[in-house]
Amino acid sequence: MTLGAYANPGEYQEFKEDLQKDIMDSKKTIIEAGKDFGKIFGREYGLIQEYKSKDADFVIVGVGSIMENVNIVVDELRSKGEKVGALHLRIFRPFPSDEIAKALSGKNVAVLEKALSIGGTPPVYVEICEALKNDKAIISSFVGGLGGRDIKREDLKKIFTKLKEKKAVKEWIAKK
Repeated sequence: MTLGAYANPGEYQEFKEDLQKDIMDSKKTIIEAGKDFGKIFGREYGLIQEYKSKDADFVIVGVGSIMENVNIVVDELRSKGEKVGALHLRIFRPFPSDEIAKALSGKNVAVLEKALSIGGTPPVYVEICEALKNDKAIISSFVGGLGGRDIKREDLKKIFTKLKEKKAVKEWIAKK
């Protein structure tokens, strides 16, 4: 006896195939909802939000509230003539691979995550690498801020400094 099963083994794969198609098709709905939101509230949300990244050589990619501090650091470094930018990932599924590839092509990228797949690779970093697999972008992984620990603006400046070395790294940040 099986209780609470999503589907019987004979139908499970077809259900998952349908779910995959529906999630991939939701991209259009998310874009439309972002535009509708923009009409009402004056700010539009899409799949990604680029911040001074179009001409940037060095870009921090992240998810959530940390990106507000990244934008502040970008402004500070830009005022000193540095070509830095930020890319805020607004959704994780469906992953906006095409949009990421277009936005980050050829850049030095730091993927900043407050998540970790224990025993594996941080999830956003994996997806960014897959999106840029046919590109010459240099992609680094920075994990920190776990359990609510602060990631300070000085930590973010250090990430941009690391990117200037133009070699991929995987590091912990915001240590005690």
